[in-house]
Amino acid sequence: MGLRRFFNRWYWTRHGRKLKIRFVRRPLLTLGGLPLVAVTGTNGKTTTTLLINRILRDAGFRTGCSCTEGVLIDDQWVVHGDEAGSRGLWLASRPRGLHALVAETARGGILRYGLGFSACHASVVTNVAADHLGQHGVESVEDMAEVKSTLPRHTRRDGVTVLNGDQPLVREMAAKSPARAVYFTLNEPLASWEHCYFVHDGAIHRKHGAETERVVDVDLIYMTHGGTVTFQVANAMAAIAAVEGLQPWLTVPRSSIEQSLASFGRDPRDIPGRMQLFRYEGADVLISLSKNPDTYGREIPLLQRLARAHGYGRVVCIVSNVGNRDESHFREVSRLVASMGDLVVGVPPHDEYLRGKTREEIVRLLESEVPAEKVARMRATTLPGLIAELQGAGSPSTLFVSFASRISSAVDVDDVVKRGELLPMRFSS
Repeated sequence: MGLRRFFNRWYWTRHGRKLKIRFVRRPLLTLGGLPLVAVTGTNGKTTTTLLINRILRDAGFRTGCSCTEGVLIDDQWVVHGDEAGSRGLWLASRPRGLHALVAETARGGILRYGLGFSACHASVVTNVAADHLGQHGVESVEDMAEVKSTLPRHTRRDGVTVLNGDQPLVREMAAKSPARAVYFTLNEPLASWEHCYFVHDGAIHRKHGAETERVVDVDLIYMTHGGTVTFQVANAMAAIAAVEGLQPWLTVPRSSIEQSLASFGRDPRDIPGRMQLFRYEGADVLISLSKNPDTYGREIPLLQRLARAHGYGRVVCIVSNVGNRDESHFREVSRLVASMGDLVVGVPPHDEYLRGKTREEIVRLLESEVPAEKVARMRATTLPGLIAELQGAGSPSTLFVSFASRISSAVDVDDVVKRGELLPMRFSS
């Protein structure tokens, strides 16, 4: 009898959540019949998810949204923390009277538990890049693309799958989806695409068959900062495509979409910590959630332009990382950060992100490609302490850039967003 109890406990601990998702949550979500938008990708998925949710909310619809930041019901956060999986979607779907669900769908949740739904009305794949490789059997970017293609494969036939047309691995997902494919691109669209969104002459355009129409001027989209932040232009196109793909179920006027794009990001809580500049503790602090070489490679050239445009005399980079990345990942991050910072402060992540490495080992790897004269050994262990220690009387005007801020043991993103003053960002003099 003791052996049976042990087996039952082991079985339900190991398989209970998968069974609950498969036989309880999925059927109930399907019976609920709410239009569902599911978003995945290596980078940009949280921003795209929150923007889609904002557009639907501004159009007057009641929504449930789950993402890395938590669970959002209408305009109220009811759960904080990473809920980019089936549990978050389930919590987001519980209130009565909702019109739609928007769900960020992360790699880890797909691999460990599967999807929290049988089919979605619109799916979005923002991009695929090298991150989390070597985990759960994902050894290459091609393997990662196969995982991400789970969403297009589970999109309704009468729905739409929105794909990054600039990445061949993402484009190829169209063949795996029963839904109509819509592409978005920062380059010239391919002639073979029937439906796509692209940038031309300072505006986002929509191609539908042989017809092309202007959708919105890029410089009206606040989070793109006049179109300079091109990855946010891509996220905006993905969001527009997903919302317009929902038209058979939810009609959102183009004018309402434009208003949402013009306002989203003006409140720092809209996309907390995603490349935002604050005046905090008397210093200028740029908060970034960069987590892999791809995001560092995209953001650092922009931040170098920002530092020049604002006239900072010194840039201090604060960098952290998750322990379960391989050494080449750390070295590439270290090299990229060293290319920007006049001083580099390596800090360990929160204990939950050590994942097999010691705090000292992570800091050593983060500093591995930084010239010795740039490595800053600090007594302070928090962002306010670092500011106080480095920004004394007579020091040059300094920009503090915090990378991987959510996992850093030194940076409290929520405190910066709550107490800091959001500053406009300039990228040219």
